[in-house]
Amino acid sequence: LVLGDAFNMRHPLTGAGMSVALHDVQYWRHALKDVPDLHDSEAIMRLQRDFHWSRKISHSFVSNTLAQALYALFAAGDDADMRSLRRACFQYFQLGGDYAAGPISLLSILDPNPWTLIRHYVSVCFYGVYLDTMDLAMWKRPLAPWIAVRLIWASCRVMLPLAFSEFHFTK
Repeated sequence: LVLGDAFNMRHPLTGAGMSVALHDVQYWRHALKDVPDLHDSEAIMRLQRDFHWSRKISHSFVSNTLAQALYALFAAGDDADMRSLRRACFQYFQLGGDYAAGPISLLSILDPNPWTLIRHYVSVCFYGVYLDTMDLAMWKRPLAPWIAVRLIWASCRVMLPLAFSEFHFTK
């Protein structure tokens, strides 16, 4: 059996390799209870297929997508929209409560729910729109829809290819 990062490498930024490996071990511990004969290669192969897809739609997806999305923000370079999203991300965490606990539970894979990742990702995007709009002089605030379009597009440029790369092969 191949587990954790040995099965699927991810960016080390989030340090999720060990967490993914522990989730993988948990899966196999439960799955192998139902196999009376470990020499039954058909049953083991069926479990391996199930393992691949179960991790793809839960902890592996969250870990891979979050690591790559954060890397894209940290490596923003000259892209003003990505820098705005990076600032929004840091300030979102500073809000505390679920704004910090939710992303931390995703980073540690305590909550490997893809919908939680998407909820926080979209929230950071709209928080970036809010922050950038509040930075404008009052007479420039009618530009807020343009800021929203730019930041939503920047978010989509990051998230959509990542999600597609994780799910482009379906059962």
